[in-house]
Amino acid sequence: MEILSKLNTNGTGIDITQLSNDLASAEIEPRKMLVSDRIDAAELSLTGYERMRGQLEILQESMSIASTMGTINATSTSSAVSVAMTDATRAVNISSEITVSSLAQSQVLEFAGFTGEDALVGAGTLTIDFGKWAGEPQSFSANGARSAQTITVTETTTLADLATSLNALDGVTARVVNVGDGNFSLGVVSETGAANALRFTVDSASDASLQAFDIATDPATAMIRNSSDAQLTVDGINVSRSSNEINDLIAGMTLTLEAETTGPVTVAANTDPDLARDIMESLLADINASTKLLKDLTARGFGGSESGELAGDPVAEAIKRDVSSMLTKSFSGPDGATLYLSDFGVRTERDGSLSLDSAKFDSVMKNNPSLFESVLQDGLRSTEPGVSIDGLPASDGTPGRYTFARDPDTGDATLNGNDVFGLTNEDGSKTYFALTGPLKGATFTVPQDVHSFDLTFAKSPVSSIRDTIDGYLQLGGSISDRENSLNMTVSEENEALEALDERMETLVDRYLEQFTYMETIVTQLNSTGEYLTNLIDAWNSDNN
Repeated sequence: MEILSKLNTNGTGIDITQLSNDLASAEIEPRKMLVSDRIDAAELSLTGYERMRGQLEILQESMSIASTMGTINATSTSSAVSVAMTDATRAVNISSEITVSSLAQSQVLEFAGFTGEDALVGAGTLTIDFGKWAGEPQSFSANGARSAQTITVTETTTLADLATSLNALDGVTARVVNVGDGNFSLGVVSETGAANALRFTVDSASDASLQAFDIATDPATAMIRNSSDAQLTVDGINVSRSSNEINDLIAGMTLTLEAETTGPVTVAANTDPDLARDIMESLLADINASTKLLKDLTARGFGGSESGELAGDPVAEAIKRDVSSMLTKSFSGPDGATLYLSDFGVRTERDGSLSLDSAKFDSVMKNNPSLFESVLQDGLRSTEPGVSIDGLPASDGTPGRYTFARDPDTGDATLNGNDVFGLTNEDGSKTYFALTGPLKGATFTVPQDVHSFDLTFAKSPVSSIRDTIDGYLQLGGSISDRENSLNMTVSEENEALEALDERMETLVDRYLEQFTYMETIVTQLNSTGEYLTNLIDAWNSDNN
């Protein structure tokens, strides 16, 4: 078309190809510029969100690590007694002397004289009672907190089968042992504690071979070792426990008895104020880096300053406000008192950054060090001193005060109306598990004579910030949704650019068609004019 335009010398003389392109461009290019601007803005915002996501992930990781740290450490002066911290706010500055005279032991029974694992044991009924063997001769007293269990043995039951059936019972461990001289024994072990010994009773109608397992009146033929309680002193007070793992002697600690001691072992909980200050300063540094980036990303660019990639972005502005507001929110201390980060010497500088007043922080750590644990870790506490907390709610637990109520007759219990599942312990207490409700995941042990109390759950600032950031970053969170929206904008606007390119081609073709038609008419008119001019000139020549 361009060649024809140039070869046509009888038309208008206009380059209709260039003209068509110019007219189409005049219509389409402004629209393409607007679309391109929107693509550039969306891509710039995506870059900003990528930077924000990276910094918030760093802050999230920092908070997650801090939530697992503690500045109150449990120590023991001997490997005979190991100690683990369970609630640092209760154990602070405790020191006790422990002497272990004997460990808790399990009962061990051996039923010997079998030819192999596949030896038949005879048919009948075997009843297993839990309780205590004592005296001379020994007599058995049943443990009222544990029900008897019954096993039905058939003619085809082997020694290995019987061991499997016994293993299925709570509080019983059994295995077949090759003693090395061609004989096999059935070894049975109870749980530790004097009241957890086993008594086997075989029904009188059972086969004679099964009667060999009957120790209803005299365990001497089978008992290698009797069960016993741990015997120890705590600060001079005589104490016995059925287990070597003890969590109800020293507040906030679990003791594990590993061996008898030759003298007192000192168990203590001490605070490390230098570590606490390091943790706080590290947290503030990560928070400052995040708040500065959020401020830079959302800067409006007033007064000649450069605007941020997310200036005017409503989601980014909301995240910036949320992070700032979290730093000023109150939280609960170990005694339920309302606390703020400012109580620990955290202050806001003129540029919005946070700094630490070391003198004020050190004063808090000296006078009430357990307060700092409330900055790092969530707290679940009971109004009843005898209740021990064994596990915290899940990360989405709801802070508040909750009432535990138990029916004294049935033992059924609820937590603010939600059923809680309970297991009975050896000492008659029950360990409850919150499987549903706002405290889902919480675990606590209640003495048998306690039927009502309150639990209070408080979030620490560290976990609150971590959980909020989790909400931003997770799939379906505000950042993810905004990134998806921006990516969709880029995709849609690129499609719009392609459509405008197609529109421009259509316009160029239409203009060319119209101008070509115009050129044809003009060429025809010019040809007709030239003919008439030549005809008139011929007439005039003839007249002369």
